[in-house]
Amino acid sequence: MPTDQRSHEIADLRIGIPQDFYAVRLDEAQLDSASWANTVIAEASEDSPGAALGPGLADELADLRRRLLGQLNPWQVAAVHLRAAPDLIVAGYLTFQILDIDEGQDAAWFAAEAQRLSEAADQTEVRSLLFESWVGDLPAGPFAGVHQVFEQLGDERDGWVEGRTVFGVFPPNATQMVQIIVTVEDLAAFPDMPADTQRIAETLEVDLEPIA
Repeated sequence: MPTDQRSHEIADLRIGIPQDFYAVRLDEAQLDSASWANTVIAEASEDSPGAALGPGLADELADLRRRLLGQLNPWQVAAVHLRAAPDLIVAGYLTFQILDIDEGQDAAWFAAEAQRLSEAADQTEVRSLLFESWVGDLPAGPFAGVHQVFEQLGDERDGWVEGRTVFGVFPPNATQMVQIIVTVEDLAAFPDMPADTQRIAETLEVDLEPIA
């Protein structure tokens, strides 16, 4: 039993997925990723009538789902963000999951750990171009938010730039936290990525139950 008054665990959670995000369906491992990609494209085409398909969209979607399945994380839930710009493209994706935490791990710890990992990444071929963090309170509990932009060094084919926001939400008295990550390769996907993605985190609802 935890000694720091953490006497509950997360029984269920809900999060409001924006309209232009589509479930990746990681809980159906037998589902063919190419078939799933075609289904998402059909749904997105109905939501954005008149938008042409971006080059390689179906392959990109299928590859994203395969990569997420390859992480072998049964607790992860994901949704992909499609944007008409003006053609339909994969703008990014969202994942969230429940993680166990130890005594002393809270929103301030989460922000500090994110900064440590960002500084460590600068010692590799992946370079952090931007790092900012903040803490506050959401309806579901105290949270830390982190906004980063990464650059993978390389030539025109291998190099890339990626934006990411990560939210660690700590429901009061819980032995677990909820981690929400939004990743984009299209840096124009959100006019104000920290604020726009925090609005997703603000929809989080958590049901707690006492630890047996």
